[in-house]
Amino acid sequence: MIRDLFQIFHNAALSKKDEDRNIIPLAFRDELLERRSDVDFVTRTVTDLIAGMTDQRLVKLYRRLSGVEMGSILDQIHGT
Repeated sequence: MIRDLFQIFHNAALSKKDEDRNIIPLAFRDELLERRSDVDFVTRTVTDLIAGMTDQRLVKLYRRLSGVEMGSILDQIHGT
């Protein structure tokens, strides 16, 4: 699950499409956009993003991104 989330966020951070980057939390988005050519920075930042999530948030986000759970990935995830 963590590997999948890492890949999803990493791909989104490197994407040139705004709609792909929308899944990245705002706190990380601008800096990732500015430094997306630095793959090492992107990798560290995505790792930090995931490491800062609670287990419950990881599971809920994974379920939304994988299509198991309904709702927008931009919706607030309660209980985190």
